[in-house]
Amino acid sequence: MNICRKSRVVVNLATLKHNAEEMKSFLPEGKKLFAVVKADAYGHGIIESSKAFLSGGADGLCVVWAEEGAQLRQAGIEAPILVLAPINKEGLMLCAKENLMASIHSIEALKHAGEAANAYGGLQVHIALNTGLNRDGLSGAYEINKALEFLKVHQNVAIKGVYSHFSCADYGDDEASFRQIDLFNELTKPFPKGIMRHMAASSATLLYPSAIFDGVRCGMTLYGYQAFDKGLNLVPALEVIAEIGFIRDLKPGDGVGYGAKFVAKSPMRIATLSMGFSDGVPRSLSNKGRVIVNGVYCPIIGAICMDQIMVDISKAQDAKVGGEAYILGKCGDATITAEDIAELSGSITYETLARFAGQLPHYYIDGEN
Repeated sequence: MNICRKSRVVVNLATLKHNAEEMKSFLPEGKKLFAVVKADAYGHGIIESSKAFLSGGADGLCVVWAEEGAQLRQAGIEAPILVLAPINKEGLMLCAKENLMASIHSIEALKHAGEAANAYGGLQVHIALNTGLNRDGLSGAYEINKALEFLKVHQNVAIKGVYSHFSCADYGDDEASFRQIDLFNELTKPFPKGIMRHMAASSATLLYPSAIFDGVRCGMTLYGYQAFDKGLNLVPALEVIAEIGFIRDLKPGDGVGYGAKFVAKSPMRIATLSMGFSDGVPRSLSNKGRVIVNGVYCPIIGAICMDQIMVDISKAQDAKVGGEAYILGKCGDATITAEDIAELSGSITYETLARFAGQLPHYYIDGEN
């Protein structure tokens, strides 16, 4: 398909590699770093980002769906890949076929894992434990013992790891997090030695050394966020740039956009950007967000449309049709981060980044722009 619109996502692969190197150096010697590349690598592009993280020292990858893992295999990636979510029978078959490590969250899933292992000559699994998130995973000694009994009998279902996930590490609830660590230590006592024990994602990796165990599953830090003042030089790698599609001058009293949610109080110049909420820009930024044009912050005015955004460019000298407006990123001395957008839109950084998966064309650079 010919791409005529210049609006785009730009991802710096050298930055992603650098962030992986930073996180790998933060870990104690011998601890494994698995890069979380679910949701199209948080909007960065799963294949290209995975390759960058592996080149930066990541030992493996985490996805949520078996289909994502198969996509990586088809791209020629041979590194260990763990599928995190509960997996149905069809998904477990795909895991066995593509040599993906499957997460086991229930006794029923183990039975399907046995069928997949029989069909393809084996299946590697990690056992997921519920220690307080109450989203999924085996709970308590009874279920754990049943799972271990099954694995002893079905040797072609090979246990490679056991893990859990924090509920409050991102929110500074140390008491809840330490309770989960203690429970994980207790629940994993019956598991065989030599398998990978892991619990920490990005926040817990940086905040709780006792949660690192044999390795960690990092996402947000690898994309340049959640440094927690730990001396790490983590750098955001993704920029979102909109093309300026139209410019007009307004007089006092002119309304802008659907519902005339903005009315000019004085003469002003506005630009219409070739990007909208269908591209991932939160509609909740209407009349309160901003973009950067030629190094100048320009307020978003009126309601953000499905495919277009209007902004006040009165202070942006030399703005012109065909020029660029930064929705997210750095232009001159001005910067807008995913954290800035999340705060203004009442969301979280994860959602802000994931919004930019898919719709906009992604361009990849390897170093400076």
